[in-house]
Amino acid sequence: MATAKTPEGHIGWLEHTIGGIAGSIERAVFTEEHARRPGWLQRRDPRAKLVMFLVTVLAASLSRSLFALVVLYLIILLAARLSRVPFDFFVRRVWVGIPFFAGVVIIPSVFFGQQPWLFNVAVGPIHIHPSLPAMYSAVIFVARVGVSVSLAVLLVLTTPCGMCQAL
Repeated sequence: MATAKTPEGHIGWLEHTIGGIAGSIERAVFTEEHARRPGWLQRRDPRAKLVMFLVTVLAASLSRSLFALVVLYLIILLAARLSRVPFDFFVRRVWVGIPFFAGVVIIPSVFFGQQPWLFNVAVGPIHIHPSLPAMYSAVIFVARVGVSVSLAVLLVLTTPCGMCQAL
């Protein structure tokens, strides 16, 4: 969509707002098209899907095993594939923001863990020492968030809007 520019070459707030609204409508229509395509999850009852997704999110939230979370994510990717959701679209939609936002939340805790430390750097009276157990916990946290967001995106992409309102 082309946007009008002011004489100074800047996009005005109205044009920016209209562009944002148009982009949101375009994404909503694209999402609705995916939900109406034939696919494995699209054929499932929305109530059953919702229960399945809630149970799976709960399982991911309670898991302490990175292996279990990876296997769960691979199953989610398989479900997305069987539901004909484009792989690159799905992965990009999920993983572009997760490492940044989840990382911002969890990174400080990496430096408050117990030994063994990866390294210990003294900066004046302050010691910087990320620990291995805290790093593992951070990876588990990001994996949990990734699985949960993947499930939410998959639910939205495979359930038509009219069906969501019926829930």
